[in-house]
Amino acid sequence: MSLKTGLVQVYDGDGKGKTTAAFGLAMRAIGHGLRVQVIQFLKCSNRYGELRTAAQLAPLLEVTQTGAPCRSDDGSPDFVCTGCMKCHVDPANPGPEDFEWARRGLELARTKSTDGSCDILILDELNYALSMGLLDAAEAVEVISSRSPNVEIVVTGRGTPEQLVQIADLITTAVEVKHHYAKGISQVEGIDY
Repeated sequence: MSLKTGLVQVYDGDGKGKTTAAFGLAMRAIGHGLRVQVIQFLKCSNRYGELRTAAQLAPLLEVTQTGAPCRSDDGSPDFVCTGCMKCHVDPANPGPEDFEWARRGLELARTKSTDGSCDILILDELNYALSMGLLDAAEAVEVISSRSPNVEIVVTGRGTPEQLVQIADLITTAVEVKHHYAKGISQVEGIDY
């Protein structure tokens, strides 16, 4: 199966669930035999449950992270991220490597959106990379607009730029009404990552 027409979806907002919604869409699509590629901008952690899912669902689901390498990774094959957050981009002061890795992600998106390798391309956290100025919004919109016509694009993250709003076919906003962090419940394995 392939899509007749690929649309542009955006999952935005300050609430939890944008990446989760995108992966839910991926599970539905895979159930119909569609191939899903995910590019995770700004992420490099091996602790995310979706990476384990992708390994089980390959080749229908492939996840590639394009964040700067974890600063705590000692290079051992048994290294497991603890969630120390040392690898997260400082929005006020991104480093040169953050720009380079974001650029790699966008170039990979350009390739994957045109090479016939996927039916759905999820650009997870692209909006964060754009809002931090790691990538130019006009260039990202050009990459999305020049995709093969039967490739669906899904963008996640807060702060969708107006250029992307203009070309989107669907925008869903996650609104935080209440969050378990306020109760002092920290990240829960299998729920938050």
